[in-house]
Amino acid sequence: MTTNTMVNTMELNLMLSQENAVMQVALKARILIADKGDTCRNLQNYLEMHSQEVQVTNLAGEIIPMTRRWLPNVIILSYKFCYGDQRSVCQKLLNDTRTAHIPLIVLLDHDSKTTRLELLEMGVNDIILKPFDLEELGLRIQSLVRLSTAEA
Repeated sequence: MTTNTMVNTMELNLMLSQENAVMQVALKARILIADKGDTCRNLQNYLEMHSQEVQVTNLAGEIIPMTRRWLPNVIILSYKFCYGDQRSVCQKLLNDTRTAHIPLIVLLDHDSKTTRLELLEMGVNDIILKPFDLEELGLRIQSLVRLSTAEA
């Protein structure tokens, strides 16, 4: 191998390495989880293992202020977590100009067609029933992040 070929190979490897680093940074998302318990911990651990930046709130009253401060790429909200104020929290997130662009995934503890339809009419991006597959949810999050960054 000639010196020029080695230099070109090294330059190519460096370029590919830099491009790979840029892709990894671009795919890293800020995810806000509003839930508590084992489901929340498992989801947080899974997302952090996959290089996502995660913040968790286990206080229903913190969801909206935390979203406005941190501006996550995706919000994952346990519907049961909001203690009877679910519609109000979802509507505030979806109607506030500072947060309306952020994809919202709602986790449901039970399957109710009425609840699913209400959430979809409000503008929720995805609804997932507990228990759920972490890998599937991870892929749904990636998809929403890609779509929302493409629109920006």
